[in-house]
Amino acid sequence: MTPIRFRANFAQRQAGWVSLCLIYALIAALFLLPAGLASPASAQGQPQSQVQTQVQPPAQSEPYVGQVTFYSHSFGENFPHAFVIVEQRNALGQTSFDAYGFSARNLSPALLWGTVNGHIAIPGERYVRQSDPHFTVPMTRAQAEALTRIRANWAQGPGSRYNLDRRNCVHFVAELAEVLGLRTEPDSSHFRAPNKFLREVVALNPERFGVPG
Repeated sequence: MTPIRFRANFAQRQAGWVSLCLIYALIAALFLLPAGLASPASAQGQPQSQVQTQVQPPAQSEPYVGQVTFYSHSFGENFPHAFVIVEQRNALGQTSFDAYGFSARNLSPALLWGTVNGHIAIPGERYVRQSDPHFTVPMTRAQAEALTRIRANWAQGPGSRYNLDRRNCVHFVAELAEVLGLRTEPDSSHFRAPNKFLREVVALNPERFGVPG
């Protein structure tokens, strides 16, 4: 390869990296502007994992077969994100763990302007360790089946379309929370702020979380 061609290829790769960084910065800004740069707990240096809340189950006759923990991931190496870990026991008493959320399939400028392809995203172990658990909700078999249907609906067809303002990861976990009997705010101002949205869910359900109204 001649020096001139080498320099041209290097310049093209460098331009590509600059473009990717600019896209990353723009999307991050869209998330951070409504959310604020830090939550109260993180600003005080307190680990978010200490604020996890165990939901008090309502009186009901159907037995529980598992539980769902709701997580948020703050801006850092990745964008802010919300996801769940579903823990479920089968008829033999064996327990399975399933972590998932909803996200845009690709990072591109199209994400900033409208609706793009989405998918069910599976977080890795390291990602989960770097995320903040907010609360854990008991789950009946009927609720487990409803969660499976929601996941399938968001994974394919028209339901798999991602929109930063109308159908993102927070909208996804909000639908899961409602199936589990939790109230959410349809007009919440925190749909771009997973951490704040999940804190809002706690505030909206004081009887379930043992929080004074």
